[in-house]
Amino acid sequence: MQPEGTVQVWPKNEQIRKIIRHPVAGAFGVEGPSVWPDDQYTTRRIADGDVLTEAPKEEPKPEPQPYEPPSPEPSPDPTEE
Repeated sequence: MQPEGTVQVWPKNEQIRKIIRHPVAGAFGVEGPSVWPDDQYTTRRIADGDVLTEAPKEEPKPEPQPYEPPSPEPSPDPTEE
C-alpha cells in the first residue's frame, strides 16, 4: 500500500524511464513502477502520457521466421524474341 497523497506510476517506455525524473521523488528505478507525490508535476506527466497509472501491457514479440533464400529468377529464354 502506498502513502496517502501519492500515486504509483510506470514509465511509458524505457526511454522515458531513463529521461524523466520527478523533482522530489527522483528517477525511476531499473524496472517496475515508482511512487510519486500526487502533485501538479505528476498530473501533467500522466496527462502527457509519459507516465501511466497502470502497468503497461507487454507487446508480444513476433516469432522469428526461418531464413529462406530468395528464389532465383528464371533466366530469359534466348529462343524467344
